[in-house]
Amino acid sequence: MGGRYVWRSKNFAPSSYERALGAALFGILKRNIHELPAIVGALNETEVRPPGEASWTEANFSSQMEQLGPADRAVGAPLGSHT
Repeated sequence: MGGRYVWRSKNFAPSSYERALGAALFGILKRNIHELPAIVGALNETEVRPPGEASWTEANFSSQMEQLGPADRAVGAPLGSHT
């Protein structure tokens, strides 16, 4: 394939919590729910809860996404580099 493609991978497996949260989010997005308040509301209808809290809020959802999605855990090009 030459130098056109760069393949990268990380040697880590998501936790059961991360898999459950990911599955819940994919299900929500498949229902065409894309706005933060609606995503949070839909998450609260699932069994997935934020660590140490009873329900999702916009603040703890945003914090959780920042915690789970830093570049050192990402696979592929950095955000914003797709031109």
